[in-house]
Amino acid sequence: MKLKHSSKNNGLTLIEALIWFAIFAAVVAGIFALYSNARNASNSSTVNKELSTIFSQTEQLFASEDTKDLDKALALKMGVFPKSVKVSSSGVISNVFGGTIEITGQTPSGFTVTYTGVPSGEVCSNIVRAQKAVGWDTVEGKALATYDSTYSISQVGSVCGDNGGEVTDLVFIRLGSNT
Repeated sequence: MKLKHSSKNNGLTLIEALIWFAIFAAVVAGIFALYSNARNASNSSTVNKELSTIFSQTEQLFASEDTKDLDKALALKMGVFPKSVKVSSSGVISNVFGGTIEITGQTPSGFTVTYTGVPSGEVCSNIVRAQKAVGWDTVEGKALATYDSTYSISQVGSVCGDNGGEVTDLVFIRLGSNT
């Protein structure tokens, strides 16, 4: 019995396999980049909503009161923080970036809110720019920016620094509302 041997090879050559692998890797990298951008935008939006809520709740609760006793524990009791923040059993308040949120009062009616672990660069600048409309007086990160007639986008760049995996702590300051 004679067997027929085909001279045609069925299958992929090494070059073809490498080309398919490169195409697959490029698609995965593109999907990851889109996911990362969407996640950063979502996290920035969440922080902006949280900061706006904290600001307005604090302003409302202390409209005619001294904020000297304001701290994290009192703010939690008074409902200053939105429900989206995570509070541990030990009272640590976490933000979406894995950092913490702190609040402190300053006599007579000022207060500060600190977000730690905020990604530098684009994420930070989205937050700082959006908070200008809320009513904060200043924000401090890698530098200080004042939300007044001297405010400029270059200040935002100084506050936030460059993209590249670093994090910064943002301190939003309200000097006083009932003075």
